[in-house]
Amino acid sequence: MAQKVELTMDESNKKYKILLLGWYGYNAIGDDIMAEVTKRLFFEEAKKRGIKLQFVPIPVVKDFKHRMIYSYLVKNDLIIIGGGSILGFDTMSLYITLFGFDKINLHKISRNRKTPLVIFGGGFRMEKEKLPEKDRVHMKKLFGRAALKGVRGPISQQLFISNRIVNDVDVIGDPALSFYPTSVKNKLNGDFKVGMNVRFMKTGEPQYLRNEEIYAMFARLADYFVEESAQLYFFSFTENKHDSDTEAAKRVIKLMKHKNNPKLIPFSNDALRMCSLIGEFDYLISQRLHPCILGWVQKVPNIGFEYQFLKTTDFMKSIGLDDFIIRTDEFSFDAYLEKYEKMKQNRELIIERSQESIEYWKRKQREFVNESLDIMVENRERR
Repeated sequence: MAQKVELTMDESNKKYKILLLGWYGYNAIGDDIMAEVTKRLFFEEAKKRGIKLQFVPIPVVKDFKHRMIYSYLVKNDLIIIGGGSILGFDTMSLYITLFGFDKINLHKISRNRKTPLVIFGGGFRMEKEKLPEKDRVHMKKLFGRAALKGVRGPISQQLFISNRIVNDVDVIGDPALSFYPTSVKNKLNGDFKVGMNVRFMKTGEPQYLRNEEIYAMFARLADYFVEESAQLYFFSFTENKHDSDTEAAKRVIKLMKHKNNPKLIPFSNDALRMCSLIGEFDYLISQRLHPCILGWVQKVPNIGFEYQFLKTTDFMKSIGLDDFIIRTDEFSFDAYLEKYEKMKQNRELIIERSQESIEYWKRKQREFVNESLDIMVENRERR
């Protein structure tokens, strides 16, 4: 770990500008909560050290010129490539789509030696173990120059190393592991409350099963838990032009035998409230990754569904729960119930062990933040 840098009187009066890049601002709660957590961690650790920070907005103007983007980047003191599945074979095109950099070469970032770059909790967005050579070279140029590289889980770490992108990459866990809930309660009813989240994907993004096959799977699970005296609560984590969890919930309910049981919680872009909601369930069934993570953070057990990109497996391995993952294309009702019964019988022990892992990653993330702050301060002093 880098030695902490002491600020001079003049230096402590200046604000450091940080540009945070990620899947943020698209009505996707899982991504937005990573932005919230990342900012909070940096602000909290900076405040302890008398460092003043300012997070600058992500540029989204589609007709940015090359030189405008470059000048925008170099005006910042630190660039953070944030969490989520933003590292992978299509990283360049994803950045172009997300941030409106329609006409620029993202190597502007890699050639910008004036501003330090760190990867904070990102994960790989790919299935193949080997990248095409052209993509590998692109990623090596961009991510190879990062001062610090902290990824979501061991699969992402291994893909970095095996593709010869970088070797000095560390696992620090998903940023959402450092989430803490609000005290506001949603006053849910029922002695056995089960939360359910399903994804309706409007685009042709690859996943192991078609939407309709996943809905049938979740409908059968929903009916089972109703017959086990559960009150079901469907909730949405994403509502945008690409996804609608509310639409998915309606389609699942339509396939259920017990259609009158589920309650549908309206979507809210209040990320803290929606994430805290998960802590009020007794059990969780979620196709999406971040409800799964936020369930474990709040001691709500759940079996992770792997439906694309190995991202749930990446996370579950990081907290030692890879026995409790099921791929959607390998799903069987009996196999799920076997895992569920094992989890139910060992609930307290499993939760205790998960909390030990989560606390470890939370410490690692704060260490990473402090190292990033050290690099940021040292770099400005050298300018």
